[in-house]
Amino acid sequence: GVSRDSAQQMVLLWTIAGVLCVNTVTIALTVTGQMVRDAATGRAQSFYGAPVSRLQIAVGYIGASFLGTMGICLLTLGVSDGYLLVTGHSVLSLTEHLAVIGMLAANAFSYSAVMFLVGLFVKSEGAWSGLGTVVGTLVGFLGAIYIPMGGLPSAVQNFLKATPILHSASMLRRVFTATALQTMFAAAPAEAVSEYKTAMGITVTMGGQTVSLAGQIAAVLICGILVLAAAALVMRRKSVQDR
Repeated sequence: GVSRDSAQQMVLLWTIAGVLCVNTVTIALTVTGQMVRDAATGRAQSFYGAPVSRLQIAVGYIGASFLGTMGICLLTLGVSDGYLLVTGHSVLSLTEHLAVIGMLAANAFSYSAVMFLVGLFVKSEGAWSGLGTVVGTLVGFLGAIYIPMGGLPSAVQNFLKATPILHSASMLRRVFTATALQTMFAAAPAEAVSEYKTAMGITVTMGGQTVSLAGQIAAVLICGILVLAAAALVMRRKSVQDR
C-alpha cells in the first residue's frame, strides 16, 4: 500500500503547485490595480501628456506586474521549500526548481497581459476591487484546486481544459509531484498512475491524448501574446478617440 509519508508529501507538493498558480493570477491583478487607480484619479492623463509613448507606459505597467508577480511567487517558493525541509519532506532538485521558475515566468507574463487588457476597460477602483474578489474565487475553481478534476462533471472538465489556468496549474503540478508520484506508486500498474494523474489535474487529456508539457507552456505563452495584441488594438482605438 501507499505509505502515509509519501501520501503527505504528494498532497503537500500538489497544494504548493496550486498556490503558486493562484499567485500568478491574483498578484498580477493586485499590481495592475495601480493602473486602474492612475486612470481613476486622472494621474494617467499626465503620463500621456509626458514625452513618452503609450506603448512605453503599457510596457511599464505590464513589466511592474510581471516583476511583482515573480517576486511574490519566488518568495512563496522559498517559504514552501523551508516548510518542506522543517517538516522532514524532500524538496525539488535544482533542475526542477529552474523548470518551476520558467513556468512561473510564463504564467506571470500571460496573466500580467490579461490583467492589463481587463484594466483598460475598468473605470473605478471599486469595480476593480470587486473584480479581484471574483477572480480570487474563480481561479481556484478554474485550476481544479478546490475540487480536483476527477470530482467534476465531464462538461465542466471540458470547459476547464479550454482555459489557460488549468494548464498553468497542471504544468506546475507535473514538476512538483514527479518524484513523489514515483515513490507513492512504486508498485502500482502504469494505468493506476495515469488515472490518478488525470483525476488530480496533474496531466490534462484532450481528445484522448495527454497534452504535453511543452504544449501547455506554449498554450499559456500564446494566450499572453494574443491578449497583448488585443490590448494594443484597444489602446490604438483609445488613442484615436482621445485626439
